[in-house]
Amino acid sequence: MERVYGNATKPSDLLWHAEEPSPFLVKAIQERKQPAAALDLGCGAGVFSVYMARAGYQVTGLDFIPKALEMARKLAQENGVNVTWVQTDLLNWNSDQKFNIILDS
Repeated sequence: MERVYGNATKPSDLLWHAEEPSPFLVKAIQERKQPAAALDLGCGAGVFSVYMARAGYQVTGLDFIPKALEMARKLAQENGVNVTWVQTDLLNWNSDQKFNIILDS
C-alpha cells in the first residue's frame, strides 16, 4: 500500500479512486436531519471524509499510511473544510467520542 501511495501524486492516481461517494453514503447523509460526527475508517486520500465535511459533519479520518493522510490534508485544504486526520492502526485506535456515521470503504 505504501508503494502505491508513494507512486501517486493525487487521489485520482489511485486504482480505487472514486470522485463520488457511494449511493449508500449519500443516502445516509441525506436522511439525517442534521449533520453530526462522522468517522471514516481507512480514509485513504480523504475523498469521502471531505464529502462528509462539506455536508457539515465533524469528521475524523483514520489511516495508517502517512502519504494517504498527506493527500487527504491537501484535499481538505483545497475544499476549505476541517477534518481531524489520525495516523493509526485501526485495530489499536480507541476514542471516547461517539459517531453518528461510520464509514468503512
